[in-house]
Amino acid sequence: MRQDNKIVNEERKTLINKTFKDMNVLAECVGYISGPTYTRFNIKYKKDEKVKNLSSIIPDLRVRLGLSYLRFVPSIPNEPYSGIEIVNEHRDFVNYDDIYDQLNNNPMSIPFGVDIKGKLIQEDLCVLPHILVTGTTGSGKSIFLHSLLTTLIKRNTPSDVQFVLIDPKYVEMHPYKELPHLYRPIINKGKEALEALYSLVQKMNDRYVLFEKEEVCSIKEYNETHKDKLPYIIVVIDEYMDLYESVNDVKGPLLSLLQKARASGIHIILSMQRIDTNALSKAMKDNFPTVVCFATATDTDSIFAINDSCAEYLGGLGDMLLKSPTISRKDLLRLQAPYIKSTEVREVIGELKEKYKTVEPLSANPAPIIDNDEAYEKVKNWVLEQEYVSVSKIQRECSLGFNRANRVFERLQKDGLVSPEMDKKKGLKVIK
Repeated sequence: MRQDNKIVNEERKTLINKTFKDMNVLAECVGYISGPTYTRFNIKYKKDEKVKNLSSIIPDLRVRLGLSYLRFVPSIPNEPYSGIEIVNEHRDFVNYDDIYDQLNNNPMSIPFGVDIKGKLIQEDLCVLPHILVTGTTGSGKSIFLHSLLTTLIKRNTPSDVQFVLIDPKYVEMHPYKELPHLYRPIINKGKEALEALYSLVQKMNDRYVLFEKEEVCSIKEYNETHKDKLPYIIVVIDEYMDLYESVNDVKGPLLSLLQKARASGIHIILSMQRIDTNALSKAMKDNFPTVVCFATATDTDSIFAINDSCAEYLGGLGDMLLKSPTISRKDLLRLQAPYIKSTEVREVIGELKEKYKTVEPLSANPAPIIDNDEAYEKVKNWVLEQEYVSVSKIQRECSLGFNRANRVFERLQKDGLVSPEMDKKKGLKVIK
């Protein structure tokens, strides 16, 4: 612990106990533990004192300590204490490189941050399986997204993991514009995002048709038993509210992916400043079991995000509350997210561009997509005789493997032969 923080913490401990005595609360601060972001003062109750009696004096305690914010934790997991959490006078940031070196061997594991004891909290994205990230400007959510993306691209090849990046503000995802792992070029416009999401719904359905044919239940089983592996597809939507305001029809395909895409290997990471119940319906939010909540502007925003009115007391700059039943069944975890510089992100992308310089986003690949142009023309002529077409239909009727049929499908889209409007059961309408 930093010496300057220790001096302040001792003073606060004394003042906490004096406040308890003055206000006739039968409790005592018996010690404290400090992490990089905050200190938790452990409160032990005397005799039959009730938690609610301590909870009722928290506003008074805040005034006496001269603090705008502190967080009261009624019950500390696995310990006989309540907790009072106060942001440190002098904070230590968590370096991304130090966190990266502690990751386990699972290439799909992502780092959330370190807890008060310095333990790294990480989890397999496939297990989560979608993540909602929320917090005000300056709270740390953008840097968290960069650390998450950087981790996945460093540990997976473009054949393993591909990204659909949707950035309505043209800002956060710009560094990734030449990333070899892009499934398609970065999307900034609402209409393009809507088309991309409907296309992913079709890909999800096509994969499930393939899984049924191959008698497997998930992408994991398929990849374990097939040489021609399917990539995981991770959809990252930054500032979702901006996207919703430009095309509110986006809720339809997004909900479909949230509800059904997990086993197909498609995962959603969605970021927004505050939860808006019009933009993010209850059905959508229920399919985000994992929520990363940075500092919120109000207690209402906190309740909408994590069903608890405490995120407004966070210290910003990466101080988060993590709600995830796969990591902690009932309790919110308070963590400090790793800090990564924008120069580090660009450096990693530059190295990957050099390493995988022959790899391009599928939709931007000018190379022939099946054996030769004559073969493509035969498939195209067959397609023009159909009313609707999908990847699975091309695969089935033209005797193509899944990946080749998918590339044909994308070229048909690029050549303007199919409509972007999706029929959930039939596929895309053929333009004649």
